[in-house]
Amino acid sequence: MIGHAFIESFDDGTQKQISPSERVRLQMNNVSAATLFRLSRCYFGTSRLALRAEVARKILPVPEALVFEADEYLFTMAAALGPFVLLPDALTHYRVHGGNLFLGAGASEAGERRKARVIAELAQALRVALPATCAPQDAVDAMLEIVEAEAAQLRLKLDGGWPWETFQTERTIYRVQHGDASARSKMFRTLSMLPALGASSALVLWRAAVAWRADLVQASAGGSGSSAGIRQGRYTKDGNAVATPTATREAKS
Repeated sequence: MIGHAFIESFDDGTQKQISPSERVRLQMNNVSAATLFRLSRCYFGTSRLALRAEVARKILPVPEALVFEADEYLFTMAAALGPFVLLPDALTHYRVHGGNLFLGAGASEAGERRKARVIAELAQALRVALPATCAPQDAVDAMLEIVEAEAAQLRLKLDGGWPWETFQTERTIYRVQHGDASARSKMFRTLSMLPALGASSALVLWRAAVAWRADLVQASAGGSGSSAGIRQGRYTKDGNAVATPTATREAKS
């Protein structure tokens, strides 16, 4: 499977290049590769995806519920079935327009609910199908962590839920998208979410404190961070985005 950089083109004539810092070749056989892959999903979406016919035949059929996000089902399964290459060359233009089924979903509650339903279906379909690829379970869990968190985030936004669910979901998304954040930034993010839990929720506060401490320990040990030359939230010398968190899904579909 091959993915590559691209140029976003907007209706007002402006453009933005989204690209990794260098060429990458990986196999989804460990958590490190899965961690990089989940922050690089935008480089495999729609016309940026190329995969061999024999790989596609192993994946098909795509679940009918995925009226969009079918590309993410394909490239996630393909990444688990064999090696993938990420090219820093911008080989396509991606037009961002008001009728985009994914990016325009937030314009109405019906669109948001359709988006939430599809993301939830995607997470469930991948959770069922990925074990058959023989990818290591810890790599599968790492690949799906962000997809399942995004599905939970949309559900909570539309239908509400327990405060601890919101805290846990937002903390997971932050940790995935900002794995190389400083200990101070992680502490600030965790503390900024505590008021939403309510002072009476001692259990939730305890969990937050434990999570915060774990983040600090991991940061001090040089734990999380990206690999293979792609740094989260960094930019190339030309000013191009390098696997930025905002590019992981929003620019993909």
